[in-house]
Amino acid sequence: YLAKALELLPNIDFDRLEHAYGEGSVLELLEWLSERRIEGEANIMVLIDMADEFYREESSKFAEIIAKTYRLDKLKFIRALAKTPEKVNIMALALHELRVYDESDESLPRDLELIINSRELTDEEREVGILLLSTYTECGT
Repeated sequence: YLAKALELLPNIDFDRLEHAYGEGSVLELLEWLSERRIEGEANIMVLIDMADEFYREESSKFAEIIAKTYRLDKLKFIRALAKTPEKVNIMALALHELRVYDESDESLPRDLELIINSRELTDEEREVGILLLSTYTECGT
């Protein structure tokens, strides 16, 4: 059911949803999504494609979903992101907002090495992964 919900997500008019179900309904939907494990390249691509749909509180909740999904499988996330590389900046901002690499169990140098040495990624996907991490570090300056 999660895949079906994600498939429908891009077709939702969030303003109409708020109007029909009341203020906070979009945030409730994002809260529900944040409690799910979003896996699979197609599902991740839906999230990436929707990255600039949310503002204020909704944007922060969406950033949580992005960060959780990234942590689950970084290489799958990068493969999905490589399909829409124009979203690298907004993904890096979302990860930076949640300070993904400030956590003790995360290591940017280790992940950079993982990306560079991965046999699962194509050269193009590696470039996107490197750009994502590079852009992440630039967010702090």
